[in-house]
Amino acid sequence: PWPTPHDLLAFRRKAAPPRWITAQTPSAAPVPRRPAVNRRILIVDDEIDLADLLAYNLKAAGYDTHVAHNGRDGLDAARALRPHIIVLDVMMPELSGLEVAARLRNEQATKDIPILMLTARADEADEVRGLSAGADDFVAKPFSMKVLEARGEALLRRTNEAAQTRGDQTLVCGPVVVD
Repeated sequence: PWPTPHDLLAFRRKAAPPRWITAQTPSAAPVPRRPAVNRRILIVDDEIDLADLLAYNLKAAGYDTHVAHNGRDGLDAARALRPHIIVLDVMMPELSGLEVAARLRNEQATKDIPILMLTARADEADEVRGLSAGADDFVAKPFSMKVLEARGEALLRRTNEAAQTRGDQTLVCGPVVVD
């Protein structure tokens, strides 16, 4: 079940996360997690509590997480950080996720970063618009963290395989790219 606003506010005040944030339920068998090897993930969502929740869970999975709360900040952060993957909300103030995705795809430095779109609107037309704007995958809210992590891993795996088949010999260190 999706957490209530009261649960989210209580989460922000506690040092330890509530039970519903953990990666597994008490009745579920433990799911082995592969280390993320310091993969940078940029989360761009105007819902602060949801962005913090995503950052918490992805950090627990071993990712280096960064958060932006609107489209403009997300675009600037993507340019500066060059993350391995971007989790991008569709409906945001200033710049929509669709506009951010389109701009990222039109820039040489960010065109190959995988984009996983999140949206509260899950109809076919919205999904097609997101994919047409440049998203690589699409997840509807509410969603399972396990599914989000698995889709992110799949995007990273496909990106790495594509880079290996192209024979990319690119070294990236922050904003510096040597090819």
